[in-house]
Amino acid sequence: MKERIERAVRNNADWCDLVCSAHGSPGVFADGMWINRGRIPRFYPNAQTIAHDGPRHFKLIEELSREGLPIGWALKDSFASLDLTSLGFTALFEAQWIILPREKLPMLGSAEPRWKLVCSEDSLAEWERAWRRANGDTNTARIFVPALLDTPDVAIVAGYRGERIVAGAIGNRSEGVLGWSNFFAAQAEDPRACASGSLAALSRDFADAAIVGYEEGTMLRLSQALSFESIGPLRVWLFNGR
Repeated sequence: MKERIERAVRNNADWCDLVCSAHGSPGVFADGMWINRGRIPRFYPNAQTIAHDGPRHFKLIEELSREGLPIGWALKDSFASLDLTSLGFTALFEAQWIILPREKLPMLGSAEPRWKLVCSEDSLAEWERAWRRANGDTNTARIFVPALLDTPDVAIVAGYRGERIVAGAIGNRSEGVLGWSNFFAAQAEDPRACASGSLAALSRDFADAAIVGYEEGTMLRLSQALSFESIGPLRVWLFNGR
């Protein structure tokens, strides 16, 4: 169990670093943490623990809280093992790491919508517009930039009805697992069918990897209905100053 959680955690931290690097602001991995002191895209943390009970975690977080990052920056406590209230943080949400074992991958799939790999800058821009609509996000600042299309361990898939994107997801591969993130489905779509289809589409490119991620609430229940297993908790903290 410990190895599965650690692989899911590292995969997620790798994804955060890939997105930030695509924006020209890579982070650093050191002392059981991923840390980014630069400007980062919306919804991404400035720090994440990647080792359980790292001896310098608290000290590094304390130092980071004094470095003048904008109020509201986030830290992902990957093992839900830290109490950061004394440093000026408040808990934003808790979630569960999840895994779909390889042997359950053949059970995935859905005839509709039709799934394709996103390969062009125009398709990626269309994908992101559909992602924003599905999430009720009116901020048009780009998060998923074209540099991600040139990364061999990343696959972005889109579900089409006719010529319109109605669902999508992203996969990133590291250390024998495939991270599943940023899944969305338009309001008129069946989320379970779309989620299953996105997983099947991603597993075609990365068939040798178990699928991991983290979810909460409705998405956690949906993933469990698709045979994902919960393997451990995480907590996201926001820095509100002291």
